[in-house]
Parts: sequence; structure tokens; C-alpha cells
Amino acid sequence: AETVTLQSYEQDGYKLILEYDASANITIEASITSGSANPNDGIILPVTNNILNFSQAGIIPGNYGLHLRTVCSDGGKGEWTSLNSISINGFCNSEATLNSFVQNLMLLRLNITTSEPATSIKLKFVALDDNQDDYIETLYGESPNYYFRLNQQTLQGNFTKTINPGSYNIYLQTICEGNYEGNWDGPFLINVNDYICIEPYNIYTASSGFSGTAYVTWYKYDYAYSTWQYTVVTDGESPDMGIIYTTNNPMVNAGGSTSDLYLRGVCGENTYTDWVQVF
Repeated sequence: AETVTLQSYEQDGYKLILEYDASANITIEASITSGSANPNDGIILPVTNNILNFSQAGIIPGNYGLHLRTVCSDGGKGEWTSLNSISINGFCNSEATLNSFVQNLMLLRLNITTSEPATSIKLKFVALDDNQDDYIETLYGESPNYYFRLNQQTLQGNFTKTINPGSYNIYLQTICEGNYEGNWDGPFLINVNDYICIEPYNIYTASSGFSGTAYVTWYKYDYAYSTWQYTVVTDGESPDMGIIYTTNNPMVNAGGSTSDLYLRGVCGENTYTDWVQVF
């Protein structure tokens, strides 16, 4: 029978991801032992696609011995490898499932259930068209509802996160009491609709009783852009006929005019939303 040598391992929840030098199609099984005990007396488990799943083996966190051997097609088995000392950390034996999701502009509401109680959920976005790197964020909420913002910016207007519109596989990882991590579950396919170039909304107006000045404000963190344009025109006139002003400040002093005021977002170079009439 072919021999096998363990090169390295990595724990992912209740799985060990093994790297070893053996033929690609060879069958491998493992023995987890208490210290240097005989591997024939250990917990013998199959290795599938380099993954050793010990979720049903009754193993608790601690230090163990790991041995590998090959299994031939006729049932013959190779010799166990020499002792490999491993350490199994605490893990969360819980499966996370995405039941549904709803997008409201840049906010995703995710309906997620877990087989064991969760203190939080880690979410990983993997773009199908490779238009951006994987993105991982910890979600907090009250099961089953968790919320994720597709876009985030600092008080200075710098964008720290932008999930572009498109198709994604998302993966979920349960975090249990004690901050123990489960495996990544998924993929779950979702489509993110365009929210990058949305028209200004939730616009508020106020006036000063002393000067009669009208003010127009909006919440800039609701947008994936940080520049706006506005114009004031005669009643009924097209906004394209007025003088267009550009601002990074989400507040406009409209003076005391009773003319029409229009507002639009600047989504990029020569790219704008439609005009929105404020009054």
C-alpha cells in the first residue's frame, strides 16, 4: 500500500483540513489518539477531500495524536504514519442556514437560523465575477434577523466598504458562546441590486422664522456617493435651465425664494441620478 506523510493541518470549526503527500485518488483514514496511544485503539475516521470531520467523534478541545494510513481498493491498509501531535481548539458544532433575504437600498435584512444558539454570525461575500475581493464581516442581531450594510463611510466621507451590485455566493459561520467558531456553511446565492446611484430621498426642509430662509437637508450616510448638485429655477422651469451648484455638504440654504429647487446625486464622472424636485 502507498505511504502517506502529513505535512500540515488547519482547524476549521469541527473539521481538520489536512495537507499530505499522497496520490490524488488514494483513500485515506485517520486515527485520533490520546497522546502516544496505539493508533489502532484511537478514534478512526475517514478523510474526504483532505477534510477530517470529527463532529460526531465526541472529541473535546485538547492535545491529541494524529496518524494517517492509506486504504487500498481491495480493502488492504497501509501502515500508520508516525505520531503527529495536534491541538484541537474549542469549536462550535452548529450549522447556519440562510432562509431568505430582503434588500432595501444599501441595507440587507438576512433571515438566518442556526442549529445551536449563536452569539453572532460571520458572513463572507464571494463575488461570482471576481470584480472584488472576498469580504468578511461579523453580524450582530437577534435571531433570525441580521442586518448588513452594503456600503459604509467614515465621518470624513471616506468609504471603507462597498459591495458592488452583482451576484454573490455568501457563506455563514456560527459563533457560539465562548467565541468558538463553527464551519463555513454555504454557498447561498444572492443578487445585490443597484443601490450605488439612487436618487436623493428622505429630504427634509425647514425654515427660519426670523429670516424666512429655507433649509434643505438629507442624511449623507444613506448614499454610496458623497457629492450632490442642486439648482433653483422659476416655477415650472426645467432644472437643466438653472445654474447648477455642486456641494459635499448635505444641506442647502435655499434663501427665501419660492422658486422650484431640484437636487440630484453625483455618482461618478459625468454620471448623475435623475433630478428630484424638493419644492
